[in-house]
Amino acid sequence: IAEVSPGIFLGPIEVGTTPCTRAEWRIEHVKNKLQASMGRPLVSPPFAARGLPNLRLMIHPDAREAVKNARNRERKSMYTAMVKKGPLHGALKLKADCLERDTVLRFFLTVGSVRRGPFTYDFSECAIHGCDDFNTDWLKQVDETTGNLTVGVEILDEKREIDSFGRQGASLG
Repeated sequence: IAEVSPGIFLGPIEVGTTPCTRAEWRIEHVKNKLQASMGRPLVSPPFAARGLPNLRLMIHPDAREAVKNARNRERKSMYTAMVKKGPLHGALKLKADCLERDTVLRFFLTVGSVRRGPFTYDFSECAIHGCDDFNTDWLKQVDETTGNLTVGVEILDEKREIDSFGRQGASLG
């Protein structure tokens, strides 16, 4: 896997025996970035994989439970405590907009060492799809020495184009 732009690494891997293209986003000092975002999503730089341009990974911290009944003044301190001490839960989504053709992708998503999927999704329906709950405290996936969190997408080496009649065409992978 090689760095293709700052923080984005891309390369071929296998999940089990299935060939995939892995794109990973190494988020430096993730706690600081999450704290500054105050619950808004963090979005990776764009990358291209499997001939698909302008892909992005998005992480959404789940702060609803932590701040549900808090007053505005308390929300910031409660959110900050959640980001610094945990547990921190969230969603990881793949954004695939500006595609030239309707495309169905099969992919896994990873937060640290935790993998979810495979997901099969037609990105012509909506440009964003992913996993809302990884059932793990994301802070346990942060590298203790660097403070970085690695999230990724593993796109299975198959995708299908959908014609104007809604039929799947031949595999393009």
